Amino acid sequence: MRKRDVLRKNGMGDQVSSAVTEKNVLAQAANDFVVKLHFAFHSRTTVYLVMEYVPGGDLLSLLGNVGALEEDMARLYIAEMVVAIG
Repeated sequence: MRKRDVLRKNGMGDQVSSAVTEKNVLAQAANDFVVKLHFAFHSRTTVYLVMEYVPGGDLLSLLGNVGALEEDMARLYIAEMVVAIG
């Protein structure tokens, strides 16, 4: 993530706090349904999150591509989220 972009989007909500929270959650999560964060570091201009490879991408990207999920697929993702949160 470019620090400049996170700070620019900060006016639309607390993006800095959200990015830090996301990094902390990923670092502490030990669940098969949550992507694993291996390393996090930053340079003067960029924040790097080194995560495991997820060939299908994330749920937000999927929703952006397909618009809405069929009911069976939505149930699957909801069940996985419940297990991950639990």
